Formats: sequence, structure tokens, C-alpha cells
Amino acid sequence: GARVRADSAWEDFRKSRAIFQSLKRLRGGEKWKYFDEICAKRQANVFHCNLMMSASTSMQGRKELLARMRDMKVAADVVTYSTFIDKAVKGGSMDVAEQALDEMAAVGIQPNAYTFSALIDGYGKRKMLNEARGTWDRMMLLGVAPATHTYTSLMDALGKVGDAAGAEKLFHHLLNETSLEPTCAFFTTMVDAHTRQGNIAAVRRVAEIAEETEGFRPDASLYNSVLNAADKIADLPDVMEVLGRMEERGVAPDIVTWTCLVDAHGKRGLVKEAEGYMQCLRDAGFVPDGIAYSALVDAYGKVGRHAEAAATLKEMRGLGLPTVDAATALIDSFCRNGDLDKAESLLSEMKERGGHDAPRVEAYTALMMGYSLEGKSRTAEEVHGEMIEAGIAPDAGYFQTYLTIMREARNYAAARDGFQRAVDEGLEPFASCVTVGKSMVRLDVHGMSPGAAVAAVEWVLRKVVPNGRDLVIVTGKEITYTYDHNQLREATEDVLKELTV
Repeated sequence: GARVRADSAWEDFRKSRAIFQSLKRLRGGEKWKYFDEICAKRQANVFHCNLMMSASTSMQGRKELLARMRDMKVAADVVTYSTFIDKAVKGGSMDVAEQALDEMAAVGIQPNAYTFSALIDGYGKRKMLNEARGTWDRMMLLGVAPATHTYTSLMDALGKVGDAAGAEKLFHHLLNETSLEPTCAFFTTMVDAHTRQGNIAAVRRVAEIAEETEGFRPDASLYNSVLNAADKIADLPDVMEVLGRMEERGVAPDIVTWTCLVDAHGKRGLVKEAEGYMQCLRDAGFVPDGIAYSALVDAYGKVGRHAEAAATLKEMRGLGLPTVDAATALIDSFCRNGDLDKAESLLSEMKERGGHDAPRVEAYTALMMGYSLEGKSRTAEEVHGEMIEAGIAPDAGYFQTYLTIMREARNYAAARDGFQRAVDEGLEPFASCVTVGKSMVRLDVHGMSPGAAVAAVEWVLRKVVPNGRDLVIVTGKEITYTYDHNQLREATEDVLKELTV
């Protein structure tokens, strides 16, 4: 009898595995058609359902899959719910993800580190640090041990709000007080946190620690993050130092490395060097992609070599590569050189091509700024209206440009309205002007219109400061206040007074 039961179990396992492999192999509608067939035969189990949960592309589809599992009496497990939560988070539905976590508790399924990592990552990407920390605390209370990716998610959340010190504390805790193995993403997240703070020395330290960590071998992706940091917050000698370290360690540059070098030299007007690194990319056996070509177009544009930029753009089109970034870089270059007719013409071409080559918000931002530089603020406003009419949503960078133009046109009411609209849409047009430290928040409103500056102060007081931090406001000279909600009126009045003297 035992032998018969064992043979039957083995046969069930073999059939289940064959179904699983078939589901993995199939794509799109064929995958779902086959899944429907095995469900109708009552052959689907939790492993098959989990695979389909991962393949589902819509929230409604995932909810229906959970309902179907209940109907078939297939018990969901931690993988089912964790995958559902991860997909909900990536789709921007944090409330749905939290509801799924509550449902897990209701049916007696213990979340794991992956479950909590997905939630922490979602809150972190939305700069909701309190919620990210709260999720970490819930995980600890349940006795769930964090994994390396859990540490990485919370470090990323801290880095995104400017708390590199907090991220570094977690960084060293994992390395020195746990047996967890660090990953490349773990190190690059720490690099990114220090890059946001402009701390190249700290970036170098992270790279050195990675190189010295036993059992960890840095790869090109880690050095690429360090190279990118050096490009953003240091200068070319620092960039080339990273390339030298890669060579010393025997790490071969990949396409991202070569593209970063094209971009780093091109943006500094060193076109010959940028062309040379594009050739290095090819010599290494890589085929330039749209990003590499766009960096070269930008390099030509920076020095006004528009004919070569246009020829490169044409070459990209001939290869069937997406050209929206390259075309946008060329529009920006035309605008900076006062060639607004050429910029308008290229924008029209992008509209005609449509699809992946259709203009995005960055193209309109460049054109709007171009008209502003020519003193044509009314035309800039027309560009703004044209973009809104086309259904293209402004981003934080666009609003920053729009506010600058309104300030220079002394249209303070429009500046304040623009800022408020950005906030209402969940954007942070002044995020680049805010630095969050352990004991203070620094807000630079120098050069803003009074209306926009006051709105910025109100937003920072509401979103960032109500935790006892000091607020340093830079208006051209530094003024330091310690605020609570009761001082809001005093704060905004002081700033408005300072800016209108």
C-alpha cells in the first residue's frame, strides 16, 4: 500500500511539473488559455497559480486569480500574496498591497522578508519614510528576519529623503552584525545615497568596502554606479580613476560603462573623446543602443555641431532605434543657441512620427525655456498650453522651469498656482532645493518668486519639518528658524518680507 501511494504521489508530481513547465514556456494568450484548461480539469495547484500571478499584467486580473483560487479550493501561500503585494506596489496601489497584507494575517499566512521588502520599497520610492520605517518595525515585531534586499529597500528609502547617515547605519549593521551576504544592489544603493548628498569621498569608501568584503566580487554594475557618481558630483579625473580601478580589478567595462564615458566627456564639450569611447564600445563587441547614440547627439549639440547631431539622429532612425531622447537633446541645443525655428521644426517631426518617438515633457520643457531665454514669456506660456492640450503630464522638472519663467515675467500669481498644482499632483518641484539632515532641513529659495517661495516653505513645513528639525531657509543670506505648526504664519511672512525687500 505504501508503494502504491508513493507511486501515485510521484505521478502527481510528474504531471504537476509538466504543467508548470508548459505554463513557463507559453506566452500571452496561449499561457492563459492553457491555464483555463487545467483549471477546468481541476489540475491547477498553488505553484501553477503563483506562476500565473507573476505573469498577470493587471490588478483586476490578479484579484480575479485570487478569487478563482478560492473557488477551486487551492490555498494561497506566502508566495501568492507576496507576488500580489509586489505587483500592487509596482502599480502604485499601496492601499491594495496593505489590504493584501491584512488578508494574509486573517487567513493565518506569515509574511516573509520578501513581502515586507516589497512594501518598504514601495513606500521608499514615494519618499514615505515614516511608512517605510513602520513596515520595518512591523516585520521585527512579527519575528521576521530581514533579508539583504529588505536592508537595501530601507536604505534606498532613507537615501531618497537625504538621510545618507541613516542608510549608512543600516549598511554597516548588515556587514558587521549579521551573517547576510551583501549584493551588488546593496552596495550601489549606498553609493546612490551618498551621490544624492554630493559626497564623493563617501562614495569612494563604499567602493573600497565592497572591494575588501570577503566573498563579494564587485562587477561592472557597481563600478558603473561609482562612475556615474563621479560624473555627477566630481569631475573627469575622478571618472577616469573609476575606469582605472575596474582595469586593476580585472572587471571588463560593459555597454553601460562605455556609454557613461561617452556622456561624461560629451557633456563637457570633449566631443573627440566622446567619439573615441563610442568606438571603444563597438570594439568591445557591443552594439550602440539608443542611450549611447543619444549621449553622442547631446555631445555634438553641446558644442553647436548640429549637422553631425542631425546626421546621428538620422542614423538612429535608420537603425530603428528610439530617438526621443536624442531628438530632445537636439531641441535643447537648438534652444540654447537661439535656433527656435529649428527646435519647433524638430518638435513637429517628433509629433508626426509618434509612437516611441513622440515628444515627451522634456522636449516641451526645453522649448519653453528657449522662448524664455529670448524674452518671449508669452510664447513660452503658449508652449505650456500646447503641451497640456496634447495630454502630456508635466513633471517636477517641467514645473521648476515653468516657475522660473513666471518669476522672470513677474507673474507671481502664476508661479504660486504652478507650484500648488505640482504639489496637488504629487510632484516635488523643489525637491532639488531641499536637503534633509538629522537635525535640520535646508531649503534654498534664492531666486524664486515670493509667491513660489512661500508655497515652498509651507510645503516643507507640512511635509518635512514637523518632527522637531530646524529649518534653514536660504534667501541670499541664511536665516535659521525652529518651527512647529503654530509658527507657520510667522515663517511665511518672514520669508515673503525677506524676498520683497
